Amino acid sequence: MTSLAQQATSSSPYYNTTWLTYYGRPHIDVMGILGEYSIDELVPLLRTQAEAYEQANGDSLKVMPAFHLVYGMATTASGDDDSHLAYMGETEVISYIDAAAAQGWGVILDVQIGALTPTLAISPALAYLSYPNVQLAIDPEFAMSHKGQNIPGNPIGFVTAEEVNAVQAEIDSYLVEKKLPSPRILLVHQFQSDMIVDVEKLDTNSYPHVALTLSVDGWGGPWGKISKYNSLVTSASPYTAFKLFYRWDEPLLSPEEALGNRAYDGADFAIDVTPNMIIYQ
Repeated sequence: MTSLAQQATSSSPYYNTTWLTYYGRPHIDVMGILGEYSIDELVPLLRTQAEAYEQANGDSLKVMPAFHLVYGMATTASGDDDSHLAYMGETEVISYIDAAAAQGWGVILDVQIGALTPTLAISPALAYLSYPNVQLAIDPEFAMSHKGQNIPGNPIGFVTAEEVNAVQAEIDSYLVEKKLPSPRILLVHQFQSDMIVDVEKLDTNSYPHVALTLSVDGWGGPWGKISKYNSLVTSASPYTAFKLFYRWDEPLLSPEEALGNRAYDGADFAIDVTPNMIIYQ
């Protein structure tokens, strides 16, 4: 694991724990497995996948399953607020939070940024931190970061380390002000090195109530996926995540391969730094 992950204390969401999430937007199947099934259908599916990771981890690490919601979805339509974001309604969000809590599981609320600053984009999600099983995420892919950009995702967006640090500061301050349990995860997606500008300036020391996590996304064959993860993640990274795609990875890595416990297909080619979170889309 990264040096930070190895030093995680008992208060950390990653303490002796691998997170395992099912990602997507409810009712939109193309966005991931979470959108392909109802909550009642997802529970046994996620539990079965978690059992496979429990077996792969052995006795050293437990597994924390989570529903990973695209809470703020980027859209081509600008919307009434020109944000290019469509947020899920409160009733539906709470239905996933409650269902996860009943299982002892987590929830990640993911925001695709759109035309807003990352801090403004994540702000509607802060209130859900009153639920102790809720974590947060931002997705630079759909940040409208380029001059003259008209729609999210074309071209691929980016965030700066300064913007990520500002989001950490916002979450940290909110948790302290409301006296809420912490730390909480802030996940930042990437699949290109330029999606987080000045990554070396990410601050993992000033926000003790935030567990900054970098996710390496991207679908495709194992060689490309593993190479990309190894190129973006080092032992000096904060916490890390690795995304797998049920529909588009061919073949799909096994839990042992995804965790780096075993080289891919018996070859001398493996995940170098154990991810703290595995995301299935």
